Amino acid sequence: MNSKSFSACLYLLLVSLGPCAEAQSRAHDNVSVSGQLEADGISAAGFVVALSAGGEMERRANVSTGGDFEFIDVPSGRYELTVTTLYGAVVYREYISLHSLSNHISVRLPAQKNVGRPASRTVSAAKLRHKVPSKARKEFEKGMEAARKNDSAAAIGHLAKATELDPELMEAHNNLGIQHLKADAYETALGYFQKAAELDLGAPSPHINLAMALVRMERYSEAEQVARKATRLAGDNAVARYTLGFALVKQEKNTHEALDNLQRACDKVPSARLAIAEMSEKRGDVERAKQELRAYLKAAKPEERQTVETWLAELQ
Repeated sequence: MNSKSFSACLYLLLVSLGPCAEAQSRAHDNVSVSGQLEADGISAAGFVVALSAGGEMERRANVSTGGDFEFIDVPSGRYELTVTTLYGAVVYREYISLHSLSNHISVRLPAQKNVGRPASRTVSAAKLRHKVPSKARKEFEKGMEAARKNDSAAAIGHLAKATELDPELMEAHNNLGIQHLKADAYETALGYFQKAAELDLGAPSPHINLAMALVRMERYSEAEQVARKATRLAGDNAVARYTLGFALVKQEKNTHEALDNLQRACDKVPSARLAIAEMSEKRGDVERAKQELRAYLKAAKPEERQTVETWLAELQ
């Protein structure tokens, strides 16, 4: 692939990261969620259920003695549901889709051992106890509404105000980083993501976004280290896997690991196929490169097609 085509495809790889960071912001319809948690031999009241999506504020609900929990006025969309102990240890995780006006979730926990002990790399007990002041929450919600309307200036204003009212509001710092990353203000975005990650060492989103910012800045070695932590926290999160694989490709290292991570990401992050194609071409596997480019073109946006088609033509 010539240098001009390479530069254009690299741009496509990077801009695709932005929407992934706030996929939930496009949800407009709100729904209600009720749930029942069953824990063999353990009081259900010792657990907290959380819903999180993209970089937005994590919503939490305490489980009652009878195992009931409830969320009201939640934007429809896809969420990661986690169950933690009061100390922050994650004991259950799954992905759910909320689209009906009323949703009911049943969660049955496997037999637990020593669930009362704090776990490393999870949400801290202090984070679980943190209560967001109402004024800060209102500013945060105004900021997220502005973000949904693509009014970045208003979003930044409201989110910044939220951090002034509540300096420990991790989600506001995280989303400020997203807004600045979209505006290519990398250093500023980096600072917000670092702050968000410091406020909650167990939250995947700030670490994923921090790795993405480092990739944008071509600081691939640092991006690799942060992305590794993000994958430990987020498991098979496609963006975390993609960012790790991409950082490895750009350093021309750990080829098998890079390919594994990119393959695990490509269904949800199509640009991973471009990274696989680049790596395959460098290894002399032209057929694999062409296969990945053709697969990418099946879902490519019109403005993305020409560069990839040119690349594919060069391989023919």
